[in-house]
Amino acid sequence: MDDLNRALALNPKQAETWYLRGVANVAREDFPRATADYNEALKLNPEEARAHWLRSRILAAAGRPKEALAAVETALKLDPKAAEYILSRAGLLADQGLFDAALKDNETVLAGTQKLPHYQARAWKQRGDLLADGPEPDEEAALDAHSRAIRLAESI
Repeated sequence: MDDLNRALALNPKQAETWYLRGVANVAREDFPRATADYNEALKLNPEEARAHWLRSRILAAAGRPKEALAAVETALKLDPKAAEYILSRAGLLADQGLFDAALKDNETVLAGTQKLPHYQARAWKQRGDLLADGPEPDEEAALDAHSRAIRLAESI
């Protein structure tokens, strides 16, 4: 962290260094500083999709779902095929009771990541959660999805 602070002192106009310090602050669970770092990185480079996505995750953890959804939407405008961003949006949509939209995002990830077992496992796990927690719970389908997720994760 000291190296990042020195780099910022020498060149505070470098967005990447702010972004990296934000990542380090998340790892230390210093979410207010991480948010400030991501905000600074985004001021300097508003096209950094990953910073928008990470900011979204912090906002969601802080109980600010509408802001979190807006931030992940921005990330997806910049990188529309990023599976982890789509999965995050699906989770945020589900948290707001928008299960059909969440399932649609989940299906997009399942269809687009067939050769990426780590995303498949995450998507099947999320699908199981959505099917179990939705307005019309389907325990059998949820169990099947969770079982698939476990098998995929074990293979990794």
